[in-house]
Amino acid sequence: MHLQALNTILGGPWVRDELIITNIIPMVYADKYGTVTLISRYLVRALERAFRVVFQNSVMGRDVLFVDLKIKRSDFCTGMNAAAGGEGRDGSVCVLRVANTHLDWVTGDEAVVRDVQLKEVHKVLFTQGVYVGIVGGDMSATDPEEETLAEKVGFTDLWEAGGG
Repeated sequence: MHLQALNTILGGPWVRDELIITNIIPMVYADKYGTVTLISRYLVRALERAFRVVFQNSVMGRDVLFVDLKIKRSDFCTGMNAAAGGEGRDGSVCVLRVANTHLDWVTGDEAVVRDVQLKEVHKVLFTQGVYVGIVGGDMSATDPEEETLAEKVGFTDLWEAGGG
């Protein structure tokens, strides 16, 4: 998100009243843009942590922002197994991790940068203790071959899975 757009969003009364926002410090923004996540104030108690991972191979200063929410609903955690690291049906605590990113916009031979970045997102998104992960953002696909990059890395495109 461009810093000017962030300022416009933060100026909205509904945003100020209903949402919390991660990392609003302008220094986080490389070249006047960066990633933020808006979280409903109703989820504040569920907010476990938010953290950022900078892509070491980024030529544009890009990163991925993760937000962990502890979900205390046994119906959400149904089917959780010990490998996921949560308590499962009875204890009803599990972690939903949301990732927000904007991958590098590069073309040609440099396009492998996005593959490496998305693999890094996948690795962090599905670590021990996370029951379910969701990633969103701008994947910056510049070539038709890249339209399936997420699936190649191990993600499921919910739009496609739902019949798009």
